[in-house]
Parts: sequence; C-alpha cells; structure tokens
Amino acid sequence: MVENKGKAIGYVRISTVGQTDGVSIDAQKERVRLYCQLNDLELVDIVEEVAVSASKRLKERPQGKIMSQRLKDEGITHVVAYSLSRIFRSTIDALQQTEEWNRTNIAMHLTDFGGGALRTDTSSGRFLLSVLASVSQMEREQTAERTSSSLQHKKAKREAYCSAVYGWDKMGKNLKRNVAEQGVIGLMVKWHGEGASFNQIANRLNEMGVAAKRGGIWHRRSVRTIVLNEGVHEFEDLDREMEDPYAAQT
Repeated sequence: MVENKGKAIGYVRISTVGQTDGVSIDAQKERVRLYCQLNDLELVDIVEEVAVSASKRLKERPQGKIMSQRLKDEGITHVVAYSLSRIFRSTIDALQQTEEWNRTNIAMHLTDFGGGALRTDTSSGRFLLSVLASVSQMEREQTAERTSSSLQHKKAKREAYCSAVYGWDKMGKNLKRNVAEQGVIGLMVKWHGEGASFNQIANRLNEMGVAAKRGGIWHRRSVRTIVLNEGVHEFEDLDREMEDPYAAQT
C-alpha cells in the first residue's frame, strides 16, 4: 500500500453562476481529484467558490476564508487548484499568500500549467509562479486598457456605452444630451465648488425631489461619480442659463 504524502484540500472557483466560458466547477473538481490520486495526496475536501471574483484577496472570499482556517486547524499541507486564474488574479496576493504558506510548509499545486503541473514546494515552482503571476496580471491590465480606450472612443463619439448615463438619453446606439439632467449636474458641480460635500449634495437633491436616473434617490457615491466624471458634463453657464432652484426655496 502506498503511503499518502499529506493531506490536501482542493479549491475550485467560477466568477458567475451558470458560467459557460472557461472551465466548469465539475471539470475543475475532476482534475483536482485525479491530481491528488496520481500524486498520493489525501484529498480531504474540495471547497467551491461560486460567483466570486478572484480579484478579491483569497482570505477575503467566503470559501477562501474558510479554507485558510482549515489549513491551520486540520493539519492540511497541500492546496490544489486547477490553474492560477482559478485561485488568484492579483500578483501581490498570489506571491504573498504562497510565501506565507511556504513558511508553514504548505505547498500550492496547479494542475494545469503548460501541459504539466506546478508546485510551490520546489525552487523552480516558486520561480515559475512569480513569472506566471506577473504575466497574468499584465494581460489583465492590457485588457482593461483596451476596454477603457474603447469606452473613451464611444464617449468622444457620443455613442452609448452603457444602459443609462445621467445627463444623457440613449437614442439607439447614440447618446443625446438631456438638458434638464445636465442642469442638475451643473448644480452639483457648482455646490461642490462652493464647499458642499457629496453627502450634502445628495441630501439637497432628495429634499428638492430631484430623482436619479432610474427614479431612485441620490446617494453620496452616485453624486461623487457624476461630479468627478467630467466626461458626462455638458451643461451651460449656470449664471446665465438658470438659477439655483434650491436657493429659491430658502
């Protein structure tokens, strides 16, 4: 009988419920089970993280937090995941977490790494992880840059880039300036320039009965987003176009 080389816990994750792209939960589980069997690891459990982004630090995810505690309490010395992207997205989180595990003799295993596997209980594995994590983050940042560039192009061309933008109305594929809402944006910017906080502006708009884009009430965060996003500003000079309606009530 072959003696097990230690206890292992599997970690599988999908970012959205019903995710069809990438690798399914069941496929990830199967790879983790097979890996542990081939490497004589005692698989004690597989934790499932569903509808959680890996951009969150592992210890801040619901199942990631539970797994971290189990590693301490149950003498588990191996963490097995399908691939790096399933368990980490941040280079800093990946390197910091694996370094912490290394100090307590816990090894991370990735079952899918260029046709083979990667394990962090070897110097070559740790080196490859640092390279892979850096490349993975660079690819995500490049994707974000391309997305941002596309959005800026749409904004410049007055093309619709989301479902609803305060100050603008969606007309087919284009955006049309909403004069009334632009007037409200102008007031927000004016009040903020006069020293009002985002929370005070939100309260002021709610007291005036000014509805947000979808008819709801204003909150600090929504006001802040609009005031600081100059891309949605296209209001006229308030001094000649309109008076402050709130001032008229006082």
